[in-house]
Amino acid sequence: MTALGSIDPIIVSLGPLTLHWYGLMLLMGFGAAILLARHQAYNSDGLWDQQQVAQLLFYVGLGAVIGGRLGYLIFYQFDYLLIAPALLWQLWLGGSSFHGGLCGAMLAICLFCVKNNRDFLSVCDFTAPLVPLGLVLERIGSLLARQFTGSHTELAWGLIAASDPLQLTRHPIQLYELILQGLVMFWLLQIISRKGDIQGLRFAVFLLGYGIFALFVGLFSVADTDVAWLIFSTQQLLSASMVILGAYIMHWSWLHQAKSAISAIDQGSRIRTLDQALAKSSKSTTK
Repeated sequence: MTALGSIDPIIVSLGPLTLHWYGLMLLMGFGAAILLARHQAYNSDGLWDQQQVAQLLFYVGLGAVIGGRLGYLIFYQFDYLLIAPALLWQLWLGGSSFHGGLCGAMLAICLFCVKNNRDFLSVCDFTAPLVPLGLVLERIGSLLARQFTGSHTELAWGLIAASDPLQLTRHPIQLYELILQGLVMFWLLQIISRKGDIQGLRFAVFLLGYGIFALFVGLFSVADTDVAWLIFSTQQLLSASMVILGAYIMHWSWLHQAKSAISAIDQGSRIRTLDQALAKSSKSTTK
């Protein structure tokens, strides 16, 4: 068992300015996503330029921040939001929902596509690998900030937070998320990127993978006090929705790819038939 009480979540304090490990790692995660986006644009054979990447990241970043905050208040603090709507912009109080951030980012991508006449799924495919990379660093920041929300465990890798009044050894679910939703998801998306460009496939795998991993990690977290429907929590329902949407997009992608392949074969067959007919006509005219 490991105690992280000796790690100060604050790196340095200079008067009113305080630098936290979580904030630093969050900035580093966003910076890593920017570098990866530029690398993808460089290897896109002219489909993306740096100006478009900068505009996309601005849209997605703003949408994720607003959506994350709004989603957290709607999904988990709706009663408080009705009483005090000012909570929406009081970001210093904390609280953000990944699923709300995802919805905000998708809406921002829609606006970007309308403005730049781009295909929605293609832009989502471009953006999907950026999320796991940033999530790895964000989860490291959560660990350093001692934000442990796992359930009690006797396993050797359990962690104890000094701020925990019960001083229980808990599952380091941030570490599980770092490995599964961060490293494994990034690896999977990189493999898919090398297998060919099937529209919507990377985005579908991201939704499926993240949703499944979130449901798995949820088994080791403290049970939600809010029950959305029967025995299912809000978190479980939102993650299950990602799985369903990902499965639908994956089905559509493979179906669309198969139709495109059949269409290409039919078109090639028609061209060959036309060439043969023209050849016969030319021979008849010569005779």
